[in-house]
Amino acid sequence: MCGPTGVGKSHLANAIAIEALKRNFHVLAKPTHRLLYDLQIARSNGSHPRHLARILACDLLVLDDFGLQSISPQAAQDLYEIITERYEHGSMIITSNRAFEEWGEIFANDLLASAALDRLTHHAHTLVIRGDSFRQRSRRKENPCRKPHQNNNPILFVLSDSVAKNPAAGCGKVDRSALPTFPQPLLLLRSPLPSKATLHRLTHPVHILIIRGDSFRQRSRRKEFCLEYFNF
Repeated sequence: MCGPTGVGKSHLANAIAIEALKRNFHVLAKPTHRLLYDLQIARSNGSHPRHLARILACDLLVLDDFGLQSISPQAAQDLYEIITERYEHGSMIITSNRAFEEWGEIFANDLLASAALDRLTHHAHTLVIRGDSFRQRSRRKENPCRKPHQNNNPILFVLSDSVAKNPAAGCGKVDRSALPTFPQPLLLLRSPLPSKATLHRLTHPVHILIIRGDSFRQRSRRKEFCLEYFNF
């Protein structure tokens, strides 16, 4: 399953996994980076063969968010081994917001990526989902005048001034129409932004507050310096 962030890939994959469980199939579902990390840990403590056998033995393997995080060369080899061993032996669902043409970059090896794709797409149904993020759609539909106590999990999300001017910095393109405007922001907080996918999840049920201005700590420091100067 391919498509941009928030269009329902993980939701659909989990729904299929639940239906398979209802029909007494053995299902293993994990984010791709987590499954590969668990394999790496298993290799260090000697349980790698047993852990790999468990992955290969399940009827349905769901790998979510493939390509969302970079993977090491060893993790790429592990993933290729899983795909090769499960080829024509077990079902797989892979969700990703990366196009097939970008898999070579993820594997850091064009030949390995080509061989993996050849096996994956042989008997596969490729589903490409297009559209806007459901999280952002529901967020735009919410009443902006809603009282804060009506939000079960209120979150304050602060963006730096540079990101407010250039929301594409560090995380891909972000829909500016989803960002509310504030007439007189006060404080500037400089902090790195998460990835685009994480940003979509963080901004789903929240109110975004952009605060600009000088640091209060630096203001007080300048005042103390002036007082010391005049006292001298």
